[in-house]
Amino acid sequence: MHPENHEQKSSLIREIWLCTKAVLLSTATILLEYIGALLFGSIALFADMLHIFSDCSTYLMRGIVAFVTIYHPEKEEILNKYFVWLSWVLLLIADIIIFKEAIERIYFPQEVIGDWTLYTAILGFVLNAILVWMMHKTPESERGIRHHAMDAHALSDMMVSVGVILSAIIIMTTGFQAADWIVALAIAIYLFVGPFFSLTRQIAKGEWTLKHDHDHHEHEDHDECEHDHHHH
Repeated sequence: MHPENHEQKSSLIREIWLCTKAVLLSTATILLEYIGALLFGSIALFADMLHIFSDCSTYLMRGIVAFVTIYHPEKEEILNKYFVWLSWVLLLIADIIIFKEAIERIYFPQEVIGDWTLYTAILGFVLNAILVWMMHKTPESERGIRHHAMDAHALSDMMVSVGVILSAIIIMTTGFQAADWIVALAIAIYLFVGPFFSLTRQIAKGEWTLKHDHDHHEHEDHDECEHDHHHH
């Protein structure tokens, strides 16, 4: 085997392993927050769960693409195209559900158990923080554009968990139940103007790579550097 091919295969295997760990951790967080949302009445927890689900699906799809590419590199492009569309559809469905549930909560209030919502959100934050740590401990020499995008996904999951924690604290200390659906709406807006808008722009431009905002801008920066280099 050519050394370059061997290195590419090693890189893909590392990516598969990283995606596998990310999917397992994200799945644990999804189950935790889904159960918490059902038991404690928090639509913010439910919205955070759907946000993590969308990122988890991206980790899974990237892992599948990397695995198939090892044995059938010619299928990488078509798989990426299918999965970009699938990611777009999943994000759209998730966003619609969050908007719908949050708006319904305005007209049909439901008591949120603040303390247990807080404990669940903190545990979700810890799981997301572990994922962020796992991503960042990867040596810089093994990082590519897709890896940095996964970093951004994991970090955004952790930051959204902070929003849920704050809403639970507000409910506990002031009894302001609307904080829960306000945070859920904020998550829905973030998903729309962030990942969903970015994927829509990708599809319009015909870019078939599993990436979102962070990944897109890094790719653009790389292209600009190359352009400047050739220009000089």
